[in-house]
Amino acid sequence: MPDAPYNGYTPTGYKGGLERDTIWHRSVRVLPQPDGTLRFALKQRPAARYTSIEPLHLGGRAIGFVATAEGCQQLLQRNGQPYALPRFEAVHPEWMEAKLLGDTGRTLLRLKSGQHYRLALFQRGRLLAVSPRDYLSSYSSSTLEANRHYLPAQLMPVVSANGHGLIDLHKLKEVLQPEWLGVGGLSVLDNPQAASYLLSDSGEQRRLYALPSGKLLMDQIASLTPIPNWFPYRPGHPAGQRAVLLLHKQGEAGCQLLNWQLQPLMSHLLPLRHGQCQLAQFGERRYLFSDADTQSVHAYAILAEGALRWISTTPGQLEAAEASTGLMVLRVSSEQETRYRLYFADGRPASAEYYTGFTDLGCGFWRVKQGATWLSLSRDGQTSPQLRYPFSC
Repeated sequence: MPDAPYNGYTPTGYKGGLERDTIWHRSVRVLPQPDGTLRFALKQRPAARYTSIEPLHLGGRAIGFVATAEGCQQLLQRNGQPYALPRFEAVHPEWMEAKLLGDTGRTLLRLKSGQHYRLALFQRGRLLAVSPRDYLSSYSSSTLEANRHYLPAQLMPVVSANGHGLIDLHKLKEVLQPEWLGVGGLSVLDNPQAASYLLSDSGEQRRLYALPSGKLLMDQIASLTPIPNWFPYRPGHPAGQRAVLLLHKQGEAGCQLLNWQLQPLMSHLLPLRHGQCQLAQFGERRYLFSDADTQSVHAYAILAEGALRWISTTPGQLEAAEASTGLMVLRVSSEQETRYRLYFADGRPASAEYYTGFTDLGCGFWRVKQGATWLSLSRDGQTSPQLRYPFSC
C-alpha cells in the first residue's frame, strides 16, 4: 500500500499534536482529482503535478521540496525547478555528519534507491557537490577494521561493488576510490583527528597515503606497525617524535625502522622471526640490535631526542641481547664447532671466554656452558655456578 501523501501537518506540537507546516501551505497547491485522489503542485510551477510534496531544509534557511511521482522522488528548488540529481526512493539528511560541516549553512543528504545511495551536499539551497558514484547501503567488513577508528571525521568509509573507499564529506571527492579490501587511518594517538596517514589493503599489498590529499607515499607494503612512545619520554617531546613505524616491504629480508615522518632511523634492517618484525618494545631500552644479514650484529644507541646512533658492528650471529645493558650473546661458528662469545654494544668483549653452549630459559634467565658445566649469565656479563630458574615472569 503506497504511503499517504504529505498533507502539510507535522506531529511536532505538545505531546505529539499536529502543527501546521506554514511553508507547505504557502508553497503548495492541492488539486483534487475526479477519482477522489489528490495531486499537488508548487504554486511557482503549477504545470508539474505530483502525488506528494514535502519541504526539506537545504542548509541555512534555504528550503527545497521532495516531490513524489510514479513511485520515484526528486528534489526541487524553491521555484520548482529540479536539481541536477538522479531520482531516488527516499532521502535521509546525514544528521550525524552535521557537526563536522560546522556552521556553514551546509546540509548533506543521502539519496537512497534500493540497496544503493548517492550523497549530495548543499549550502543555503545551492547544490555544491554530488558523490561521483552510487554506494552500497549494506555493511561490509574491512580487512583494516581496527584502523577505521583512526579516520578523521570528515572522511567517511564507503563501499561499492568493487570494494572499500573513502570520501571527503567537505567536498564529496573520493580520497581513496572504493576498490580495496580495507581502508583505514594511522594515528600516533588514540584520537582520529590526530591521524597522520591513510592505509589501503588490496589483499596482496598495502599502500600508505598522505592526509588529507590521499597522495600515494608508499606501496608494496607487507606489514606496517605503528608503535607509539617507543622513544623515552621527556618533557616537551611531542608524541609524534616518540613514535616509530615498523615497516616490512615485499621482497625485503628484514624490516625498516622509520620515524613518524617516514625517515629511516637506521641503515640496517631489523630481523624477521617467523615472518614477524622483531623490535623490543617494553622495559628499559638503551640499545637496539640488528642481525638481519645473519653474518654480523649492528648495535645502535637509542637517544632521548628521538634518534638512533650506530656504535658498532661485530661479526657473528645474535643469540640474545640485553637492551638496557647492551650485553650481546653471539654465535661464532666454524666448520669444526659452534661457540658463543659475550660482547657489549660498543663491540668490546664482555669476557675472553668462548662458551660451548647457550640457552635462554625465558623471563630473562640465561645460561652458558663452559666445558661440561652450565653457568648462570647475568645481564652485566658475569657468570655464576649457582643456577637460577624462572619460576614466574
